[in-house]
Amino acid sequence: MSSRWVKLGHKLTANSTHSQHMLTAIVVKGGRVLGWSTNTARWGDHAEKRVLRKVGKAANGGIMIVVRDNLRCSKPCKSCSKIIDDSGLDRVIFTDYFGELVTFKADGVGEIS
Repeated sequence: MSSRWVKLGHKLTANSTHSQHMLTAIVVKGGRVLGWSTNTARWGDHAEKRVLRKVGKAANGGIMIVVRDNLRCSKPCKSCSKIIDDSGLDRVIFTDYFGELVTFKADGVGEIS
């Protein structure tokens, strides 16, 4: 299931306005996309924060997939991890430094480690 959303996320990174770190965050629930967003050139305007502002409480119980343009490390930062935990998402999927998919349960601890 997640490879389908990773492929979509990778395609959508082309919409990012950031010159170095082009990322997309997608929120999926019940097999359908609730929303997606990319990061922007504006400092601190991360894809994870932007998509959660779009989908709001509907994110509760969903899954977030975070993808980088080069399919390498897309782990959410500490600030985004806290927002993800507070959102009620069930899981977050991202790529590590080797391009492997990593899945973590959002457990309210404020940092994905």
